[in-house]
Amino acid sequence: MPHDGRPIALSPTQRMLISTMLDELAPARPDLARQAASARAISNCDCGCPSIDIVTAPQSALLVTDASRDTPPLDDVDLFAFSPDGGLYAVVSVRNGQLTELDCTSHGDTPPFPRELPDLHGWTFSGQRVGWSGRSDA
Repeated sequence: MPHDGRPIALSPTQRMLISTMLDELAPARPDLARQAASARAISNCDCGCPSIDIVTAPQSALLVTDASRDTPPLDDVDLFAFSPDGGLYAVVSVRNGQLTELDCTSHGDTPPFPRELPDLHGWTFSGQRVGWSGRSDA
């Protein structure tokens, strides 16, 4: 992904997609919500899709100390949103507890994902746990 070194503001649709996915799939993670609020794009895909790499404010990633002891910290996960026809999907990636990427992709016979994100009405959301770290203070 090309990058000129300067973080830029997310579009309202990018910010809304990330926030919606976190609300749907990780509501018990206020640290991720704080990261989303400070997220900026540091690069975009050169294929023409609206995929971006994300940088967040360092203090937004601090773990929440009053989180439930029953809620494991989320280290690595991919959160998915699917268009009603299943042809377009978006993935928000979390790596080592940090929001890192919004990947927007087309699937099958669907034309390439448009540069501008479409209306999310009717999309479905799911999460795929890639890796969960356990708590040692159980």
